[in-house]
Amino acid sequence: MYSMAQLNINQTPEFEEDLQRLMSLRKYRSKSEAIRLAVKECVARALESGPDCNFSDWLGLARQNENVNPRFKNHSEIWD
Repeated sequence: MYSMAQLNINQTPEFEEDLQRLMSLRKYRSKSEAIRLAVKECVARALESGPDCNFSDWLGLARQNENVNPRFKNHSEIWD
């Protein structure tokens, strides 16, 4: 087991309000407990949902709008 270092954060009024609401709804006793469990739940949700973007959907996307009348027919013509 390892010990966790202290985390110092600047809290906005909105964050403080949300944290107090979370503590009230979940019956958490301390802010640190609420934050630890909220982060744990967030990580679990992120792992369940998988990656946010599937880049394989992008394959061929650029070719959909390919210029049918290009100025140069190939790369060689560009440099000739």
